[in-house]
Amino acid sequence: MAVERKSNSSPSLWRNRNFRPLFSAQIISLLGSGVTTVGLALFAYQLTGGASATAVIGNALTLRILAFLLFSQPAGVIADRVSKKRILIAADVTRFALLALLFGPRPKNPQSCAL
Repeated sequence: MAVERKSNSSPSLWRNRNFRPLFSAQIISLLGSGVTTVGLALFAYQLTGGASATAVIGNALTLRILAFLLFSQPAGVIADRVSKKRILIAADVTRFALLALLFGPRPKNPQSCAL
């Protein structure tokens, strides 16, 4: 009995001109998100002196999930009605501005800051 082999007639994704920049941008974005999470953990550790860093990180990650749950539905409606390019640019600029706040002036006594 002969086994038939299907030839792979679909072209490789790597040969698609639009896929390579999209894939590269996604990798960079995921690396940035990972670095942000690690940076948040280190910042919480530095801010609390290590005593309650776990609680601070847990609260921050809980707020992150809560924000996703609250804003994902309205964001979907907005995404259907507004230019995708403008949304992506606005989101990247907003995220950059928020992350830039981490490098701004810091209090001299971080123990006195309430989270």
